[in-house]
Amino acid sequence: MLLVPIMVEHASIAMLEIPMTALICLTLLMYFRLVDRGVWRSWGEVLTASLLCAAIVYTKQPGVFLLPALLIDMLVSHRHLLCDRRTQRCWR
Repeated sequence: MLLVPIMVEHASIAMLEIPMTALICLTLLMYFRLVDRGVWRSWGEVLTASLLCAAIVYTKQPGVFLLPALLIDMLVSHRHLLCDRRTQRCWR
């Protein structure tokens, strides 16, 4: 009986790993498709990317490290995307 609170705590910690991993995979998929195309398709895609990034942050805090990595990759390799106003709206 003494171990029940510890098991409940560990169960709640592990339960958030799966949704965070799924959101990270979806965000990376969208990002790689954007990089391959070189342009945004629509404002709906921008809204979806923004919501995915926000969901990663609110699901579990280690997901925050993905966003600076994507920004650094854009700065280094895909600067033309930063000039697009849709990208600027996505990051705000």
